Amino acid sequence: MLPDLDGGPGLFHEWPGVVVLAQFRGDAVRIAFDDPENRFRLIVDGRAVAEITRPGKAVAMLEGLGDRIHSLRLERLSEAGSPRRIVGLGVPPPGSPLPPPPLSGRRIDYYGDSDTVGYGNTRASRHCNGDDVFLSTDTSQAYPARLARRYDAEAAVMARSGIGLIRSFSGAPADQTMLVVHNRVLPSRAAPLSPPNPAAWLIIVEVGANDFVEPLRPTDAWQDEEALSKAFEQALGGFLHRLSNNNPGTPILILAVPDAGSGPRPELARVASSLQSGGAPVSLVPVSGLDHRGCHWHPSMSDHARIEAAAAATIDRLRASGTLMG
Repeated sequence: MLPDLDGGPGLFHEWPGVVVLAQFRGDAVRIAFDDPENRFRLIVDGRAVAEITRPGKAVAMLEGLGDRIHSLRLERLSEAGSPRRIVGLGVPPPGSPLPPPPLSGRRIDYYGDSDTVGYGNTRASRHCNGDDVFLSTDTSQAYPARLARRYDAEAAVMARSGIGLIRSFSGAPADQTMLVVHNRVLPSRAAPLSPPNPAAWLIIVEVGANDFVEPLRPTDAWQDEEALSKAFEQALGGFLHRLSNNNPGTPILILAVPDAGSGPRPELARVASSLQSGGAPVSLVPVSGLDHRGCHWHPSMSDHARIEAAAAATIDRLRASGTLMG
């Protein structure tokens, strides 16, 4: 049986990279949505079988699978602008649900912006309208998912297009910077906060581009870019210190990814050096050679592969040295 489309909690989701895993025995499966906004990929037994676009209040049915045990993976590809809901999964009789597959036990926490989301990453053009961005954004092919697959880990992606650490891109809510929303279950909702989790295996942070990409506005709290730079550097050090305290012993990678037309922010290296001198397991990961051929000069698919490779080189070094266990 499926829950009522108009009732029951279901799974509310907003951060990108949402994945639902399930197992069942039977010939068919049904997935109930309450979501007019997003795109999903449905994978059964390791094979992509369908893409579901803006389903609204609807039930997707998949039949003729063969009466045996099946694995199901539902990936959200797009970026949500507000909380949406997966109402539930159902298996028609005589089939039956089974316990979900076990997780790997490794979790990588990501904190980032549109690069981390995978904004327009599958479109080989910088010129995009809104539909182009929607149809070409695929978080499952962005570097967080690529790294998670590489290390048999789960990816927890706390990222939004336009978000900054202390100052977001124009059009992004000023009261929803990364400092404010990073520990929320749903970033646009002040409560509830994420419950305590076991320490992450690894933390990867890519922030700063949106804090500085636009000239200061009269309404901003900083009188000039020097003041903004000092405030950003102080906030980043405090943010990483809190992440480290909440995940004792977990290495943190700061990705120094250049924005199109400019290099990575110098504050990143200064913060990394300061934390390292205090004994924190923080590594700066420089990334270079990006073509920014995705929508609106965002990283392309080849760029995401480069970011993955740069991060993986540091991860492998940390594992070889015993700093990162497992």
